Amino acid sequence: MRKILYVMLMLLISTAVFAEGDKMEVHDYSSASMFPVGEPNDAFAKYFSGNTWLSLLNKEDAFICNVTFEPGAINNWHIHHGEAQILVGVGGRGWVQFEGQPAQPINEGDVVRIPPEVKHWHGAAKDSWFSHLSISVKSGQGSGTDWLEPVSRSDYDKLPILKTSVSARNASIIKIAAYTAVSNLGGLKEAMNSAMDAGLAVSEIGELCVQSYAYVGFPRSLLAEGVLTGVVKERQEKGLKVEQGKDAAIIPADLDKYKYGREKINQLFGMNAKQAKPDATDYNSATDIFLKEHLFTDIFYRGVISDKERELATATMLAALGNVNPMLQAHTSGAFKTGNTPEDLHSMADIVGALVGKAQGENAHSIVKQVTGK
Repeated sequence: MRKILYVMLMLLISTAVFAEGDKMEVHDYSSASMFPVGEPNDAFAKYFSGNTWLSLLNKEDAFICNVTFEPGAINNWHIHHGEAQILVGVGGRGWVQFEGQPAQPINEGDVVRIPPEVKHWHGAAKDSWFSHLSISVKSGQGSGTDWLEPVSRSDYDKLPILKTSVSARNASIIKIAAYTAVSNLGGLKEAMNSAMDAGLAVSEIGELCVQSYAYVGFPRSLLAEGVLTGVVKERQEKGLKVEQGKDAAIIPADLDKYKYGREKINQLFGMNAKQAKPDATDYNSATDIFLKEHLFTDIFYRGVISDKERELATATMLAALGNVNPMLQAHTSGAFKTGNTPEDLHSMADIVGALVGKAQGENAHSIVKQVTGK
């Protein structure tokens, strides 16, 4: 099973970029796809809204098929009994939603695991063709799918148009950061599972939790760490992939932490500060020392993830948190200066808008435009 999934994921590297929904017909989409689109999904048409196509790729050991949706096509709410389902986005953009949780975007390279007995739906975005591999893995007694009621079209129509060119790794970082900032623990659990399926190590996800406490507070950070601990335990019990990753760096005993933190701030934000460590003990001086010695030294020196990824995660957290625009602007600038592109940052704003709220997403887009000029 793992070998099959690995091969499928490696194939994603060469997947073509698909055109928008209003510019492509199924025969064009078929010629651009590395997987066969297959035949019209007539046998299951009554459980789908819109046109879909199905291509069976494998039925030994694991049932694998490629499902293609025209723009706006989705399936009904449904439940898989006795088997887990793994979705791998291989073209276009789509959505998946678990009952009681907000809909999550699926882009090329995203991996979503749907446990048995969980009510859910999935399908295309309103403005994009979408294809995913569906991999069914038997996990218990019995099998089969209960097809339930259609998804509310009014709820579906409220989903934002989500255009993103961000990598699967960065998308995972953004989703984890956004859900952590607002303590959406159900969404966070799924985002962490998907991140591990996509190759992020436990230490890398844990480092996002460490980074979060400085920007959205210890309570949210500790809740996120609790979710991560639970996810790791659950995956180990089920024999799923768990990569521990590298250890954090140890700070040398003789390091001038204030100077290191000051220079890290200069590097990230394009500043040229030269101030010495204050001797005073007032609150302004104390905050300045904590900022440089703890945040930008104790935390940033740890490594594990890059400064580019830290700043992307931080900008995401602040965008999701809301009402902190001076800090959001500073860290969006830091994310930009460390190598995140305007497209990456607008994708961050798109995802925040989809997962947290339209107002937060629009505000983030405005800040990104101010910072990048695009």
